[in-house]
Amino acid sequence: MAERNRKRIHYLRWTLFIVYLFGLLYFTIFSESLGRTPGTAGSSTGMYNLEPFAEIRRFWTYREQLGAGAVILNLFGNIAAFIPCGYLLPRVMHRCSTLSSTMLIGFLITFVIESTQYLFSVGSFDVDDVLLNLLGVLIGYMLHLWVSRYALKRQGKRSLKIREIRFRD
Repeated sequence: MAERNRKRIHYLRWTLFIVYLFGLLYFTIFSESLGRTPGTAGSSTGMYNLEPFAEIRRFWTYREQLGAGAVILNLFGNIAAFIPCGYLLPRVMHRCSTLSSTMLIGFLITFVIESTQYLFSVGSFDVDDVLLNLLGVLIGYMLHLWVSRYALKRQGKRSLKIREIRFRD
């Protein structure tokens, strides 16, 4: 019975991860509400930013002119969008149980998305987005560690209670 539940949980995690990836691709590549239509990057070949922190600095400097919504969406949205990636990757892929492997896969996912935005001119390749996305992966991974440790502590307390009951009989 326990093995059956583990398999169900594993399939549920994979399903959540796949749904998350499709949602992430939709919002970063196809969402018209976020301006993801061909040519929105300003030219047929797309735009790019390879200077770290340039766009972050620009969004922060001109936050009043751009509006809170644009700043929150760009800065915090890029972080929040990748928290599930950092949380779910170690739970679905045993090879991603370390921070370095989770960060590497998160980087690859981000790189593919940024490159696709550039190649299809539905956004721009922005190194700042990569940095913010990786911060989101890191936060998600830390959340994964915290939840795992909490579950282990809780499981340890449960097994301790069970042992105490058995020894009393």
